[in-house]
Amino acid sequence: MPKRLENALPKPRKLRNSLVAYADGKRVVFGNYDDAATWKKFSDFCEERKNKGTQTPAQPSLTDPPTSDQPPNRASCVPTNRNGNTPILVGELITQFLEAAQKTRNQIDFGNYKIVGKVLWRYREVTTADFDAFLLLQIQEGFVAYGYARRYCNKLTNYIIHIFKWGEVRRLVPPGKSGQLKVIEPVRIGSAKDNEERMPVDDDVVERTLPYLLPVYQAFIRIVRATGARPSEICRMKVSDVDRTDPKIWVYRLRHHKTMRYNKRRVLAFGMKEQVALLPYLDKKDHEAVFSPKDAVAELKEKRRDARKTPLTPSQKERDKNAKRNPNPRIKEHLIGHFKKSATQHLKYIPRNRLGLFDIAWSFVCVNSFNSSFVFA
Repeated sequence: MPKRLENALPKPRKLRNSLVAYADGKRVVFGNYDDAATWKKFSDFCEERKNKGTQTPAQPSLTDPPTSDQPPNRASCVPTNRNGNTPILVGELITQFLEAAQKTRNQIDFGNYKIVGKVLWRYREVTTADFDAFLLLQIQEGFVAYGYARRYCNKLTNYIIHIFKWGEVRRLVPPGKSGQLKVIEPVRIGSAKDNEERMPVDDDVVERTLPYLLPVYQAFIRIVRATGARPSEICRMKVSDVDRTDPKIWVYRLRHHKTMRYNKRRVLAFGMKEQVALLPYLDKKDHEAVFSPKDAVAELKEKRRDARKTPLTPSQKERDKNAKRNPNPRIKEHLIGHFKKSATQHLKYIPRNRLGLFDIAWSFVCVNSFNSSFVFA
């Protein structure tokens, strides 16, 4: 592979309706792709790199003496990239943060960050130094006007502050910018709607509902009620995860749970009533899930089959035994037995409803070898 030229000019690329380019291992955002001023910025940037090259000024060593008696005012410094002559824009900050968050954040948090990123993308031409608390206040008022709940508005506002805090550590945002944005007051009670508090269902209602459910759902609900576990935790439970060493109390040690990032362990204990509910579903292989949707669907079909009033036809009885239709032996015998083009002329017209998927594929393979063709009705 040829060595990449150091002074090679960056190529323009389109990313989310924006003009971007890669230079010195960094992504440079110029603005709207269809704007003439954006392409003017790109041409000026290429011309500057062509004249000056990619040489960067030498960084001072930690052992070098200070150049002045007074230290520089870091609060007034504006982060720059592209050889240190262009301020970093909010659009570039959002792009870099979402690329990093996609690998480190869970699905729910990353979805909220994407919502915040779409809102901040309207301010992509604003530098990170010019983004102040007034703009954040406008965004917060927009959340309220859109109809978000009060707590969710405050949550999204904190996400924006966290993005600037993330960029501040990586020198993409001026020092102290996240602290300036924290002066925004949260949305108070009465300023936005509040969702109704979710209350647990009465035990009487649950007990009267259980007889109408399948046994697998009954066992699932009883275990969730007894242990207080999250439904996702019980769905991920495998047969090998249940420790049945002690016959009185079975133990389920979760491998993945919500508080795992805090280095905490989570253990669920099953008493005698829970063991009775679990026992019919533990007769599986160790790597299989205790509660499988496949088993629930099979149980539902079996229940419907038992409640059927009309007798089963012979074709319905054979349907479960032979899930996949066997190839038509007569058609395949004709195609395999004839090795001459003249012998396959009578098979040139075959109705589509007479062939299965396997027959159609096999017919194409065999007859095409004889330079013949099919005409399906």
